Amino acid sequence: MRWQREKEISRANITSFDHQVVNNVGDRGQVPIASWWIFDKNSNVSSEFGPDPINHMSYKNPEPPDELLRLFDKNGDEVEPHTRQWIWDHPEYETYHAVGLVWVINMQGQILCSKRSEHLKGSPGKWQSVFGGKVPVGATCHETAIRELEEEAGIKADPEKLFLFEETPRAAKYIYPFDGTVADVHFNDGEIVDVRWMTLDEYHEEEKLHPELWCNLIKPHQEKVIREWIARHGH
Repeated sequence: MRWQREKEISRANITSFDHQVVNNVGDRGQVPIASWWIFDKNSNVSSEFGPDPINHMSYKNPEPPDELLRLFDKNGDEVEPHTRQWIWDHPEYETYHAVGLVWVINMQGQILCSKRSEHLKGSPGKWQSVFGGKVPVGATCHETAIRELEEEAGIKADPEKLFLFEETPRAAKYIYPFDGTVADVHFNDGEIVDVRWMTLDEYHEEEKLHPELWCNLIKPHQEKVIREWIARHGH
């Protein structure tokens, strides 16, 4: 397979679609992109478009409108669940979602930060320090944290290595040790489009310099626990 933006396209797991993507103006991309051809497994041209084939790939929707989500009231009591679409259509409804979240940290004390897709309804195109998501009906916060980490980053977590550092009736928040490289991360569901390793100091510097580009910020009490964990487990 040949492409111009090798790192980005490889994340899309194009081979799983039995297609190849080729820049029609040359081999690996040291040249400006004109358009892209999609080849099927028999090497026949099946479509042509440009300039961004990633946005045309058939990902599983990471925000399915009909997914029924667990909800809580402000007192922490579970209430009637609703679909994402219902929640989107009723912004006046004060929702408290159940969530499962994971901070991925390596032995150098760096956090794996990720950029959200521009196509998401929630904080599109913004960077964040955490993986995870809302808990659907029938699932737990723990199960959701593990599933979302694999779907968003291709990291299959060992439950025994998850460090639970914050838990409430509607949330479970973990640290997961991972010493892989950026190349080991795979964007399986299209919710995430880029990642980078950052120290906490680098994270704060970037967030203060470009606050409009960040979401789901680390709270002070969470940072305290994260720094303590890094001090115990990092090099």
